[in-house]
Amino acid sequence: CFDSMFNVPIEKWMEEAYRVLEPGGLIVVSSLEDIDDTGHFISDAAISNINESNLVKRVSKSNVERDLRDTRLNNVDTFIYKGFLLSWGYK
Repeated sequence: CFDSMFNVPIEKWMEEAYRVLEPGGLIVVSSLEDIDDTGHFISDAAISNINESNLVKRVSKSNVERDLRDTRLNNVDTFIYKGFLLSWGYK
């Protein structure tokens, strides 16, 4: 399933994904990584606007992995490339 889940509580859709997943099945989640402050006030103001935007949800690796583990998934891992997170776990 490919979809945007920004406006749905993560716990709700993760539980549903887990429910319909067969034993041994794989869940893959993609998201954008949080952007860290740069120490420059103009850049940091722009980063703050992006991070706080309702149009783009950015998350940290630890938060995504925690959410997957909280859903009772096993072998959770994340690959990060240029601010793009690809996380997965098995039922």
